[in-house]
Amino acid sequence: MDKRQNAIASPFDFSNVFAMLIIETADGKRLIRPIGGEWENGINDSIESIATEYPNCKMGIFERRFDGGRKYFAPNGIGRAQLI
Repeated sequence: MDKRQNAIASPFDFSNVFAMLIIETADGKRLIRPIGGEWENGINDSIESIATEYPNCKMGIFERRFDGGRKYFAPNGIGRAQLI
């Protein structure tokens, strides 16, 4: 099976987003809930809100790491000015 390589378009501004909740609802829908920027900043509050809104969902979190820019982007030719 071939893996997808394309990007998916998003209408959202991810400036100042420092984490993303990945949610799979009990009925199989998949959602992303950014944390930071134009969204509320509280990770625990966001998790509690999603758990209330989507009972029995599954969640994962992706956080921005301090060294993420150096570790992943710099070796691939991406400069600091290109980081969100």
